[in-house]
Amino acid sequence: MFRIKICGVTSVDDARHIEDAGADAIGLNFFPPSPRYVPILTAMKISEAMADRVCRVGLFVNTDPQQISEVAREVSLDLIQLHGNETSQLVADVAKRTNLPIIKAFRCRDSDLTSVLQFLQDQRSCQVEGVLLDAYSADQFGGTGIQLDAEKLVRQIGLLGELPWVLAGGLTDQNVHQAIRLLRPFGVDTASGVESEPGKKDVEMVRRFVQEAKKAFSEILQ
Repeated sequence: MFRIKICGVTSVDDARHIEDAGADAIGLNFFPPSPRYVPILTAMKISEAMADRVCRVGLFVNTDPQQISEVAREVSLDLIQLHGNETSQLVADVAKRTNLPIIKAFRCRDSDLTSVLQFLQDQRSCQVEGVLLDAYSADQFGGTGIQLDAEKLVRQIGLLGELPWVLAGGLTDQNVHQAIRLLRPFGVDTASGVESEPGKKDVEMVRRFVQEAKKAFSEILQ
């Protein structure tokens, strides 16, 4: 698992800036309708540039498990993030085909964790590495810039027990420190919060985001 992930990386230059800033992971988006979609050949170049210094996370939305397996092998992914409406059975199939750890993302309507808890109860043959909590949007699978309601979330988060969870949804260098201090997630994930335009990362925003997140994690882990 990672502590700080910058998602929606679309170029080698952005990936190198993210690595230099000290992030733990980059996210490569393989969902074609997304403005942050990255073609396989570009993703392969980004992955090669990162070597083993940064965790390479592949983001998929309602994708066929065999296709996920093929992409994971070609791009040398380290971790799979499923960001659609995948069932526990499909998650288990992906895990079997890829032999990689999986994070299941949830778009939490009204910052409610009911769907997350139901998924975890329905699991049979697959134990996810962790869950990612994102804000709900009817027409977008992440990257919306919409924030979860921290006050509602903090009252429910204990229901996840010891399962590692990642906070996403509208995180920026201006709010990530406070969010980590309040909610104490295992990790944080941002895309639009460090961009000059969709799919293009802002070097200074990335640097400040990582700096603020690291500072907050250091404080809560003391």
